[in-house]
Amino acid sequence: MSLLACNTFRKSTSSDLSYWNKLIKNKLLKGSAEQGILTYINMQELGIHADNYSFPVLLKACSSLCSSSVGLMLHGQTIKAGFCDHVFVQTALLETYGSLRCIDDAYKVFDRMPEKDIVAWNSMLSAFASCGQMDSAMKLFDSMPSKDLASFNIVISGFTRMGRMHSARNIFDMMPVKDVVSWNSMILAFTNAKEMEEACEMFKQMPVKNVISWNTIITGYLHCQIYSEVVALFDEMEAGNCKPDYLTCD
Repeated sequence: MSLLACNTFRKSTSSDLSYWNKLIKNKLLKGSAEQGILTYINMQELGIHADNYSFPVLLKACSSLCSSSVGLMLHGQTIKAGFCDHVFVQTALLETYGSLRCIDDAYKVFDRMPEKDIVAWNSMLSAFASCGQMDSAMKLFDSMPSKDLASFNIVISGFTRMGRMHSARNIFDMMPVKDVVSWNSMILAFTNAKEMEEACEMFKQMPVKNVISWNTIITGYLHCQIYSEVVALFDEMEAGNCKPDYLTCD
């Protein structure tokens, strides 16, 4: 039965919008995106309209449901509510279209935004990268007025998922500042490609390692059946400041 055609849960009659926003958010936090949307329908039936706090949460629920029909419905209602120029709402909308792999729709939202902050740029960049459209991602990346760590990490992850190691390494090398996510992404890519010499060299160069760094390099050697390195790294990890977790010992 259609989500939008069935609303059977007990209804509230409160007219306080903040109450409804909290109720919808709580539904989503508890893993019930469908109930969050149904709560919104209940709210509408009482004549209460969503605001700039409601729509981003509702759009996240839509992404969780993987429902393009709900996404289109919410998009139409953001227009009716006058949020076409609201950067926070429009960024949430393009993120939803990106998660649904509706890249053309995501870009239309992005392109029509009169003002774009770094979150909006990175959201569009992530939408391209997550769908493997790295040529489009790089075109956008090169046109960005400013970039942060997330911008570089999104592009690196996109290239590494496609096995384009040379391109990923070029972006990594041009980063003015690298964080642990940047290093981990490159190490994971090298281990996935079974280029353990490169992965090990990068691991040694890391200024700061976390448990993900250790698990990634250990798993890489494990998959390559180089068990002596697995044992040596595990012992080194235990002797250091970073303690193994359940994934290390799995």
